Amino acid sequence: MSMLALPESECQEILALFRETLPHVPADWLEELAANYGQDAIKDIDPNDVIAILSVPGQLHRIQISLAQDQSQTEIHRSIHEKLIARGVEPRRVIASLLTIQNSSGKMEDIGEFIGLIIGDCVNIREQGWGWYQTQPLCNSALKINRIIVSL
Repeated sequence: MSMLALPESECQEILALFRETLPHVPADWLEELAANYGQDAIKDIDPNDVIAILSVPGQLHRIQISLAQDQSQTEIHRSIHEKLIARGVEPRRVIASLLTIQNSSGKMEDIGEFIGLIIGDCVNIREQGWGWYQTQPLCNSALKINRIIVSL
């Protein structure tokens, strides 16, 4: 679903909801997730779905990647796996996943391919969500991926 940026007051309401329902999630993660609703979105995720995903019992991990747009979806996916393995997380043991992509020039088909790769990582397909937000990147080809996962 495409949506326009929410006003700051509504982002603050979402943040308050996140803080109330997700006390186990670091405050800076919640602040960033709530702030995303203040940006235009090609695809967004309902705050209640964020709560459901991040409420799944398990260990929380956050992977952030900034990449050039010309990297293949497979290379990006491999980079995420390498970061998980470096933290001692087996990529196939992901039980919940929240993915945000911040980009101003990505193609829906490329993002769709990437989402397909990420879906393949998650043991429980219902416990995942993603958002794609339009931002003003540092350069026109910047791609920022933020993934929060819950692992066994």
